[in-house]
Amino acid sequence: MLRKRALYNDMSRYVCCGGYLPCSGRCGESKCPEFCLCTEVFICFANSVASTRFLLQDQFNIQTTKCDNCIIAFMVCLQQLACIFSLVAMIVGSDEISDASQILNCLSDIVYCT
Repeated sequence: MLRKRALYNDMSRYVCCGGYLPCSGRCGESKCPEFCLCTEVFICFANSVASTRFLLQDQFNIQTTKCDNCIIAFMVCLQQLACIFSLVAMIVGSDEISDASQILNCLSDIVYCT
């Protein structure tokens, strides 16, 4: 709904992931943009949210704030920590560390969507 509003309800302007990813324009968007948008949201939710954000920033010439940069850096740190935990869990074979990795990954996704 937000992406559709950002496109002023003109779905002929829709491009997968807002045109910011390599898959953009190659997903048959012109034939069935509503279906492609729905698929994008369900399969790549975080990218969909970010693409809409970037689209609005570009459209209205809005700069990223220090707070935005802090949130993005925190999300990247959580992702890196989750990756490290996942690697350690794989090497050690610990289910507890693997669970911690999944929790960190989930937290990272939540921060990403903020």
